[in-house]
Amino acid sequence: MKRKKLVVANAENDTLTLVDLENKYEVENIFLNNISTSKKRVNISSINRPYIGPHHIIRGSNDSIIYTANSYDNSVFKIDINSKTVIDAVYVGSCPKHLELLNGCIFVTNTDSNSVSVIDEKDFILLENIPVGEKPHDIKINNSKNRIYVANSSGYSLSVIYLDSNKIDKIRLRFNPFHILTNKDRIYILCPQSNGMHQSAIQILDINDNILLAELEVEGVVLDMVVIENTDILYTTNALDGFLYKINIEKKNILEKYYLGGMPNCMLYNGDDLIFISDALKNCVTVFNYKKGKIIKNISVGLEPNGLILI
Repeated sequence: MKRKKLVVANAENDTLTLVDLENKYEVENIFLNNISTSKKRVNISSINRPYIGPHHIIRGSNDSIIYTANSYDNSVFKIDINSKTVIDAVYVGSCPKHLELLNGCIFVTNTDSNSVSVIDEKDFILLENIPVGEKPHDIKINNSKNRIYVANSSGYSLSVIYLDSNKIDKIRLRFNPFHILTNKDRIYILCPQSNGMHQSAIQILDINDNILLAELEVEGVVLDMVVIENTDILYTTNALDGFLYKINIEKKNILEKYYLGGMPNCMLYNGDDLIFISDALKNCVTVFNYKKGKIIKNISVGLEPNGLILI
């Protein structure tokens, strides 16, 4: 199914930006800071600061629904993207960052609570909080193994939640993980500079026995990554020098560097030829054609754009 719009979460002015990918990248903003739901009422238009802080977004089981993890408000919003309204809100732990959806449940990392909240998608209520490692940030699901992986960004570890047995395990790492990807039988782990590290690192683990398959150190502060399907090619953003890096992770070498400028952070691969990259300094989203190796468009969005999804 071809997705026709890009949705961008803008943490510093409490908005979502809708980008029409079929109509000259026209944009429309959804303001989240003046809402009314059955569980809460917020009207803070007079406050000159962000209050909600949408950081990450996912699609719901119904294509008309999206969910946002709101880091400042400690909440998850359920939003009807067609009517552009917030339907409901659930409060979770402190500083929620990332979400994943599986089997009717929404899993949310709470960075300042060291936990993962579980929300029932249908009834939109909080079911439980699962303790994990220190400062959980990213979360990914491996459907084939029925496992959830959590990147503990200050815990030098991944937490593994086995959904079949409700067991929780931990994979120890040399570096602090920030973002992760699961791809077939592999886990890609991105570790920015932290705690005296002079370089960032990208690691690949075998998902079956947690053996380290490859590791590459990269100068600067890498913040996010995408892996091109059925290849050994990985792209990562470097917030320190403003470049997009094309890497052959198997051969452990950087193939190309493309200058984007600003502070590129979050990335989204459309499964074809485009990579969308949010820029927290220039407040834009860069549309990059990786097959041609060039920027197609820089789209102005809200302040401090982070999460990206296609709808």
